[in-house]
Amino acid sequence: MSARRNSRDRVPSRFWYLVSVILILGGLALAIGPTVSVIMHRSPPVQFVAPGTKEINVVEPGTYTLWNDYEAIFQGRSYSTPSNSLPDGLHVKLRRKDTGANLEMRSSFGTYMRSGSTASRSIGCFALKQPSRYELSVTNPSSNPLLFSFGKDWLSSALLFGTGGLFIVCIGVIFWFIVLIKRS
Repeated sequence: MSARRNSRDRVPSRFWYLVSVILILGGLALAIGPTVSVIMHRSPPVQFVAPGTKEINVVEPGTYTLWNDYEAIFQGRSYSTPSNSLPDGLHVKLRRKDTGANLEMRSSFGTYMRSGSTASRSIGCFALKQPSRYELSVTNPSSNPLLFSFGKDWLSSALLFGTGGLFIVCIGVIFWFIVLIKRS
């Protein structure tokens, strides 16, 4: 009588360790490489004081975020306001200069970010589909000037690559342990 092994009793070869290591290393490369590249090559946002208007030249389509720089130094002046207090009646308008069309601002997640001596909170996002010149105006009914910045969204790309890479690393680690358990 021949002994037939059940599929559960099969011992995977050592080759599957190599597959799991490739998944782990590939996931780390995906999590670190593009994320660092996105952060290092991002364009600095354009800062301006509100109430006011700023002309912006957009050369690359994408999602652009408006930030409230609630703690910063800009042109030799310090700005410091509580992070969650924008005055009632604050009005934001982005107009494409060549067509005169106003673009709609989407609410953002209220992301907080600190870079050097600047602390910011996202206010909203604009989907800019074509390179063009835009006019961004912010009217502020309060007498206190506020500092804003406007720039291409890089945080979403960094988070996407980072979490995607870490997910692949987790799959590799799980795969490693499955092979380890089946081989023991």
